Amino acid sequence: MVWDSLREIRNVIAHDYPTEIEERLENIALVLSGYEQIKRLYANLKDYAHLKQVM
Repeated sequence: MVWDSLREIRNVIAHDYPTEIEERLENIALVLSGYEQIKRLYANLKDYAHLKQVM
């Protein structure tokens, strides 16, 4: 589920302070993945709202 995935990403980056560059890059990749998920979610919500003539 998208929400669970986004929560996991938040938890990893909020509570993990990596010193290795590889771990930092992995966290950046996680954040970018979460951003893509949020963009898709927003687009779906926007499409739904237009379909229902809410917006």
